[in-house]
Amino acid sequence: MTYIDAVRHFRDKSNYDYSCSETMVAAANKAYDLNLPPEVLRVMAPFSGGLLTEDVCGILTGGLAVIGLLYTNHVAHDSDQMVAVSKAFVSQFKETFVTSQCVDLKAVYRDEQAGCTDLIIQGAAVLEAIIEANPRV
Repeated sequence: MTYIDAVRHFRDKSNYDYSCSETMVAAANKAYDLNLPPEVLRVMAPFSGGLLTEDVCGILTGGLAVIGLLYTNHVAHDSDQMVAVSKAFVSQFKETFVTSQCVDLKAVYRDEQAGCTDLIIQGAAVLEAIIEANPRV
């Protein structure tokens, strides 16, 4: 299953009720066979809805968590590739969507019925492209 397929899978509201940040990590767990314990998704909860304050988008913070899971060696100080991939993702996210602020993104992309599903899929596509362009070393 691709990462985008996994995102769509976890945005099925009849089976799941994950937020933006939770969806990004749950999808990575499935697509990249990370075998994460359920506690990891709970860790992502406060990043939902822009840090619960409509600040930094949960798609961005969730995507950074995915990058951390995939590229961090032991700690951030020992993970040059993680730093580079993180910077590339943040830059491409802002270039694609103009902002990283949840409140501004919701005004443009949120739909009463689907919530931010379309935006989450688009953000996940940005992340997937960054990951594909940066094989883990």
